[in-house]
Amino acid sequence: MRLGEASTAAGIFRSTRVSVATEWRAKVDALEQWCTERRWMDVQTKYQHWLHGWLLVHVPASFALLIFTAWHAWAALRYLVPS
Repeated sequence: MRLGEASTAAGIFRSTRVSVATEWRAKVDALEQWCTERRWMDVQTKYQHWLHGWLLVHVPASFALLIFTAWHAWAALRYLVPS
């Protein structure tokens, strides 16, 4: 969970990179990149959930707008054309 925060993870990887042997530093860099990608995937998942939740509001509102537009066109034509 400590690697879930970018600033904390940067400090952890910086201290790890300094404390390991030179041949392992590339592996630490790769792990840091994986953790960064995971954080971005978590953010994208959160946004995706918000967008799917927004559909519960947007779709009925759009349908209602279409119904009201059709009613408005009918009412306008009804009063525009003399009986």
